[in-house]
Amino acid sequence: MTAVFRCGQAVESSRQPGYDAAGRKAKMNQESSQNWLHKVYGASDATELKQLYDNWAEDYDSDLQTYGYRYPAVLAGLAGRHLDPEGGPVLDAGAGTGLIGEMLAILGFSELVGIDMSDGMLAVAQRKGVYSRLDNMTLGEHLDFADSSFAAVVSTGVLTVGHAPAESMDELVRVTRPGGHLIFSLTVQTYEQDGFKQKLEALEAAGRCQPLAVTSDFVGLVAVDDEVTHPARFFVYRAL
Repeated sequence: MTAVFRCGQAVESSRQPGYDAAGRKAKMNQESSQNWLHKVYGASDATELKQLYDNWAEDYDSDLQTYGYRYPAVLAGLAGRHLDPEGGPVLDAGAGTGLIGEMLAILGFSELVGIDMSDGMLAVAQRKGVYSRLDNMTLGEHLDFADSSFAAVVSTGVLTVGHAPAESMDELVRVTRPGGHLIFSLTVQTYEQDGFKQKLEALEAAGRCQPLAVTSDFVGLVAVDDEVTHPARFFVYRAL
C-alpha cells in the first residue's frame, strides 16, 4: 500500500505502487489502438483498406474488446430470436476475424460460411475453427455463390461507405433463400445518408424482401468517444 497525505495525516491508499504508470500505459495503448479506427475509415481506396485490415488482424479482437464492442452481443440475441441453428447454412458477410462466427457457434450454428476482403482477417478466423468455408470476397461486388444459397445472412459493422456500399444489399438478398433471413447493422447516419434507406425501400418495392424488425438505436463502441462512432441499429429482413 502507498501513503496519501490528507489534512496533515498519512492514510493508506488502495492504489498499488505503479498504479498511475500502469493507468497511463493502458490509456496510451487504448489511444494507439483507436488509431486503427481512424485509419480504416480514412482509407483512400479498397487496396489501402485491405492492407490496413491485414496489418490490424492479429490485434483486432483485443482492440475491439478495449473499445467496448457491443455488436456481437446484439447480433447473438437477434439470431437466437429469428434464426434456426438447424435451418441451413449461414453466410457471415464481412466476417473479419470471426467474432460473429464464434457467437453463432456457441448458439449451435454449425454450417457457417464467412467472406471478407482481408486475407489477414480470414487467417485469424480460420484458426477459430468455426467456419466450414472462408473466402476472400468483397461486398459491393458479385458474390461467387448461387442464388438462394443460404438460409440466413448476417453482416455486422460492415455495411458502410468505404467498406460495403448500399449496392451490397442486392447480392446479399440474392444469395438468401426465399423465407430466409438477413440480419445486419447500419449506423443511423449510414442508413439515412448513404443510400441504404433508398436501396432497402427499392428491394421491398420489387418484392425481393420485407422488413421484420429493427432495434432501438445504440452505441456500438461504448469506450470510444470521437467522430468515428455513431449510433447504430440492427435490421431483420426476410427474403422473398
